[in-house]
Amino acid sequence: MRLKTIAIASTLCGSLLATAALADGGHQPASGDAAKMAYLLAQSSPLLTAARKTAISQDFNGAPLSGKPRVHRLLVASVVCRVRNPGMEEKPTKTHGANCLIGYGRKKAVMLREPESWDLYEAMGAGGIEDDAGMGHIVRALRKLDCKIDDKTAQSTPATGDKVAGFDCRFQDY
Repeated sequence: MRLKTIAIASTLCGSLLATAALADGGHQPASGDAAKMAYLLAQSSPLLTAARKTAISQDFNGAPLSGKPRVHRLLVASVVCRVRNPGMEEKPTKTHGANCLIGYGRKKAVMLREPESWDLYEAMGAGGIEDDAGMGHIVRALRKLDCKIDDKTAQSTPATGDKVAGFDCRFQDY
């Protein structure tokens, strides 16, 4: 009985240390929806050229690459998505509307609206961003998103379900 208690305490301490490290500014890897987040954020970025946006779109959508393969870098200072509060026993749905304010740094911000904002809100949830209840709304927020999109990997690896290869993103929770 004592060994089980020590093992559980050890596991719990390890989990708490890992959580504290992430809360202290450690990067959290995004899950399978990193590609969807990166795609949506890249398409609205004022910092990426039209050619880079097209290449990232082709990578995400499985279309043949129109240019030479490259590795793209997407940096986003912050993303804050808000959805109207659905009520006590409901989950948020598209009918509750979503708006996302995306800060790309250097005083460049973009307001993303439906339907892309809802898609980004869902991708953030799938990527591990938890809901934070506010006055009449629910918020999902992240900061310091850093994505590397590798055309060669994305183009040469078949997508399986919602998993798209070549998209590697790291971010911090708020």
